[in-house]
Amino acid sequence: DFTAANDAAKPAEYLSALDETPIGTASEDFTVLDTSLFIADAMRKAAGSEIALILNGSFYTGNLARIFKGDICLPNRFTLKSVGSKDYLTTYEITGANLKKLMEHPVIKGGEVNALYACSGLKVKYAPWASADANVQSLTLADGTAIDDTASYTVAAWAGTIDGSYISSKIQEFPDAGMNRDLVTAAIEEAGTISPAHDGRVTLVWN
Repeated sequence: DFTAANDAAKPAEYLSALDETPIGTASEDFTVLDTSLFIADAMRKAAGSEIALILNGSFYTGNLARIFKGDICLPNRFTLKSVGSKDYLTTYEITGANLKKLMEHPVIKGGEVNALYACSGLKVKYAPWASADANVQSLTLADGTAIDDTASYTVAAWAGTIDGSYISSKIQEFPDAGMNRDLVTAAIEEAGTISPAHDGRVTLVWN
């Protein structure tokens, strides 16, 4: 876990980081959600899973960072609060029925949070301002295939970011992936130049 000193970098450290060699380049601005989707794709690739999930816009255990057009520096922005060094990227077996439930009702440390799981391997229509039980208006696999309630799916997530009540079993941990900032840094460095997915996997419904 992070101490208060490590949790917020000093301004001088940020200024110093700006002089470091960029880890890559963004061809255009990312929103926070675009950034979360990029992270989810990196998680899914690293774990070899069918699906990957990371909370978007959640202060604890979720991504709040965004990537701007141009050189990408400051990889510490991808640090997830309350996700410690031993909270490894992990694959879980989750039934289709529970996958639908956890997408509608994310639970962190025993309490439900009002946040969207950014996903890789899924396609979701999500209404942020809808009433309880109505945020997720549709959910399928990425290719449009219906989710089978009785089937089991392999889902990658950071340990502690999916409530145990939704998990059938833990499949594998990936300590070599490092922490979120390490995983994202490696994914950006490998790609060189990145851009938002723009693949329509998340549709936000505001009315």
